[in-house]
Amino acid sequence: ITVGSGVSRSCYLPSHFIYLTLTHSVTFCAAKVNRREIYVTQSGNFPCKAIFHVCGEKDQALIEQLVCDIIDYCEWYKYSSVAIPAICAGKDFFCMKVVTLEPSSAEYRAVKEAFKRTVAKTIERLQNVHLRRTYEAQKKHISDKNAREGGAGEKLLYHGTTQENCDSIVKTGFNRSFAGQNATAYGHGTYFAVNANYSAQPTYSKPADDGSQLMFVARVLTGVFTQGQATMKVPPPRNTQQPHDRYDSVVDRIDNPSMYVVFHDNQAYPDYLITFK
Repeated sequence: ITVGSGVSRSCYLPSHFIYLTLTHSVTFCAAKVNRREIYVTQSGNFPCKAIFHVCGEKDQALIEQLVCDIIDYCEWYKYSSVAIPAICAGKDFFCMKVVTLEPSSAEYRAVKEAFKRTVAKTIERLQNVHLRRTYEAQKKHISDKNAREGGAGEKLLYHGTTQENCDSIVKTGFNRSFAGQNATAYGHGTYFAVNANYSAQPTYSKPADDGSQLMFVARVLTGVFTQGQATMKVPPPRNTQQPHDRYDSVVDRIDNPSMYVVFHDNQAYPDYLITFK
């Protein structure tokens, strides 16, 4: 690696998967790496799977975009963690971003097709580093706990919301303390529907003055579930002899559920926000 100006700033703390190196200007084998590009090399003697090299300088907006690109890359190649050097991120390092998808993109079409409604005004991808980190930690916990029973049971489900609650969910995630605003038929938790048409009902997705409605597409860790009841504030124990070993979620019906309820806020991650009519 030849550094054109400044010193290569790297994260040298141990990481099981990825290292990230930010530089001012990097040349690999006489081929210049431009700004906004990500160059991936082998890990060499480092205890990780790969090293990402990016040219970010001190441009905060560029660093924010690069982090989004890096997270997308990690998801695509199934890397479960990435170490980003704080010395390069800046004191105001970003943690949340909303990206409006282009209607022509494959990602937009995939979300819209699953949504199965004809009028989607906008589809936005939500990128919240802090929420995703706590969600992934919970996913590993449930997956390990249920290693012989199907793992984490991650599903893409729908959650209708109001404009008043939307901003809070985008920034801080789902909040089970809102339980009871619409219904608690299966417990005092956060409700997610298998079918988008259910969450699109005005009762759950209250129309704004212009008639538009809001709905989240969420990753939900359903784990091992059982039948829900209106009085439940936590899932019941799986075994009466082990009262602290509880089910991970509850449902409206055991056979082919159409509704899942979770009681831990970090068991769901808001992946997309759909504005529709």
